[in-house]
Amino acid sequence: MIAGSVVAEKVLEQATKSLWDEPNSRGRCARSISAALIAYAAGDSFGVSYEYHGEKIPVDTLHIGPRRKRAGENGPLEIDDSWPLGGVSDDTMLSLLTIFAMEKGEASKSGVEFLNSLRTNLPTLRGLGPTTRAALGFELREIEKVMIATGKLVIGNTNGGMMRTALIGLAYDSSEETARREMITELTLATHKDTKAVDCAVLASRLYSDATSNGSENSLISLLNDELSKIQSPTPEVSTGVKNLDRWSPPEEGISLDPLETLSAVYWTVTHAENALDSYRIACELGGDTDTVAALATGLLAARDPIKSGLLEISWLDEVLWSEIPTIGPAISRLLKYRIGG
Repeated sequence: MIAGSVVAEKVLEQATKSLWDEPNSRGRCARSISAALIAYAAGDSFGVSYEYHGEKIPVDTLHIGPRRKRAGENGPLEIDDSWPLGGVSDDTMLSLLTIFAMEKGEASKSGVEFLNSLRTNLPTLRGLGPTTRAALGFELREIEKVMIATGKLVIGNTNGGMMRTALIGLAYDSSEETARREMITELTLATHKDTKAVDCAVLASRLYSDATSNGSENSLISLLNDELSKIQSPTPEVSTGVKNLDRWSPPEEGISLDPLETLSAVYWTVTHAENALDSYRIACELGGDTDTVAALATGLLAARDPIKSGLLEISWLDEVLWSEIPTIGPAISRLLKYRIGG
């Protein structure tokens, strides 16, 4: 398999390219895990141009756009010069930190290691969400205090835990489902204490775990319902949300930081997209937390079918600022080693 992106090709060479063409489970795992991480980082980079504008703007699928911010509460959108073009957000950076903090069979230890790594790498992280910053003892922003007061934000019950642990599912096959749930729970609880946030993180990890084993053979809704049945005392809101997922429709105001709404948006995007590029478009057209939805949804879609997704044929992959995340190749190798050994 030859990547259309020069940089993506280098990532594959560094990690798993030699296994891509093997007609066995090792090759399938290599393709799935590599595609998932490349698609995730690319979706994060692509999606930051469209997040939280207060309005939905046309999506340019030919290039990565600049990150924009609003000048004042009701001012016009302006380019954010502090954010490098093609740069990823905390979504990718925290996901990579989580992968390196995780040690199979050491769930509690892994959670502690993540927090230590988070503090160490704090100067290089941008775009941290309110729950993660609260876990580090940072003061909330005024807008966040208003959101809490009005019930629009609940610290500990946001999508950041699911966002950074979903890829961990790639390291576990179906015979290790109990260990996967324990690991995802501990890694999520390091910053996100709400049960709803943990439930959604566990559910998302199941989708990634199954993608590496079975591709697109199993429907997402059947996987989510099966995983839900194995979670001890899931929150009623998550249970109801999953059971009614086929009737979910995107909110006009865009996707919030709510973990269940984010999981629903990921499901919506993957089930409506024809390929990876279409997935990026759909996720960004939803508005709101577009980088998280684009990363999670397209990472999952690519993991389920790395070749037919057309991921490596996307022309703007080289516009991603891959130099910011040199550990993505080693992260792919680490997940693959956990998944197949060697």
